[in-house]
Amino acid sequence: MCINVIGFVKGSGENAVQNIGRVDHASRHLVDVGILKGTTGSKEVREAFKKLATDKLEKPKATFDHTLRSGLKVRGFVGRHKNQEIVIFVAKHGQGKIKQGDVVTAIVPSAMQLQNWLPSEKDNNEHNKK
Repeated sequence: MCINVIGFVKGSGENAVQNIGRVDHASRHLVDVGILKGTTGSKEVREAFKKLATDKLEKPKATFDHTLRSGLKVRGFVGRHKNQEIVIFVAKHGQGKIKQGDVVTAIVPSAMQLQNWLPSEKDNNEHNKK
């Protein structure tokens, strides 16, 4: 397995953070763990999340496909912020109020989640030798 690092084209990541309901939902998870400071739904937190998400979507460390418990297929964009890995999930198709390309949620993944979603460095190096 190879680590995929294709992100949004520069300048297009902001398209994923236009759904304010999804921005508030995703940013709440990052406020809860202390990555973002402030009150969820505030202008400051929304702007901070939009900036953070746009950067990680356009310059991800890795990306992977995933299906949420709701059945929604998403693309995970892995990035590092304040010495913590974060994952921002973007919808691969629409469902309800979520449109294709919208940020769905964001998390600080556990070590086990990262291990499940991303190949090990050893696996990646072996793939690159082929």
